[in-house]
Amino acid sequence: MRHRRSALAWAALGATLLLAGSTLAGPKDAQAEAARKKALEEDYLETRFDDADQRLRAAIKACGGDACSPAITAKLYMALGSVLAGGKKELSDASDAFVEALSLDPRAKIDPDLASSEVSFAFDQAKKRLGIGGKKGGKKAPVEAPDPAVERDSPEPVIEKKKPATDEGDLDKPPEPRPEAPPPAEAKRNWITLAFSPDVAFVGGDDVCSKDSQASSHLFCLRKDGTHYVGTPTPGNADKINTGAVLSTMRITLGYDRLIGERITLGARLGFAFNGAHDGGASFLPVHVEARFAVWPGANPFVGSGVRPFLFLAGGVAQIDSRVDVDLLEDGATCGAKKPSDTGSDCTKPSRDGFLEPRKQTVSAYKQAGLAFAAGGVGVQIAPSPGIAFHLAVRGGITFPSVVPVITPEAGFALGF
Repeated sequence: MRHRRSALAWAALGATLLLAGSTLAGPKDAQAEAARKKALEEDYLETRFDDADQRLRAAIKACGGDACSPAITAKLYMALGSVLAGGKKELSDASDAFVEALSLDPRAKIDPDLASSEVSFAFDQAKKRLGIGGKKGGKKAPVEAPDPAVERDSPEPVIEKKKPATDEGDLDKPPEPRPEAPPPAEAKRNWITLAFSPDVAFVGGDDVCSKDSQASSHLFCLRKDGTHYVGTPTPGNADKINTGAVLSTMRITLGYDRLIGERITLGARLGFAFNGAHDGGASFLPVHVEARFAVWPGANPFVGSGVRPFLFLAGGVAQIDSRVDVDLLEDGATCGAKKPSDTGSDCTKPSRDGFLEPRKQTVSAYKQAGLAFAAGGVGVQIAPSPGIAFHLAVRGGITFPSVVPVITPEAGFALGF
């Protein structure tokens, strides 16, 4: 009996040392844990099962020797088994990985976030092979040698030796069906949008209603009665637009966007613009045509509901008219005033269209910008359900060949299918 107690004491001491050694951190524990998280939280969740498999095997290889603690290495094998069973459906290889994990850390358990019928089945097979949990088919406990002090008068009982059952053949059998979580929703790849967007242009200038300015600077002036002003304003006296922001044209657009991959959309907009110059023979293009490219940060932003920020580039055809009221003083000499220097002296000669201009009047000056534009912007889409979304955005851009800076806020509604 003394020999037996001595053997048990040495076994207890060995188990204590093994447990203590499993808690010591290895020099590559941090790198191994980072690789495990990347394999499960990125590769596995994005269904890149081969990438997850390769990343975990590389981490296990890097942990060779004493580079990692047994506990960390066991976690790598548990992750590998979960990927092989849950992702690649390779149940036999998954069971081998779980055997390695349990050999290093008998307390190893399945991550609840990775649990599935396949993973649980492969893990149970691994425990059977190791005899963990009292299940049959594992390694048998060693038979203690008989104590010499015990008399051997009676014959020893015959112990039938059985071939260890590994249940290897069961690994190829499919597990019993269990209720599974519904498959992840697919992204809506086609989107129809309806949006409203007012333009805010930055304009300015001197002598804006002179003949030369209207001919060469994309300006158009209208009298109060809606006729085209073709008089001769006094140079340097009023007739100017102080540089600043002006609420300009407004537009309603109908658009289509197609999701390419997970985070990029390509689309087009066709719309109608209004609030431009239209009287007195003014030329205004009410059509809006636009191409748009957008990037949506985040993982699978179009799967499910939620908030979706985006960045976009846009370009196309549009005219942006900005209206500013301008005070004019008609040139007295040109309009035939009896006392040209007296601003109260009325004109006596009609202008080129036969209209007798008042000596003082207020006209509407339109800065006409376009017909092409380029812009970039940011926005956010709020989706209360996977196929319905509202968005707010703002973009900044320029028009050409008549160069005018423009800021355009946008609000809209979208349906996905």
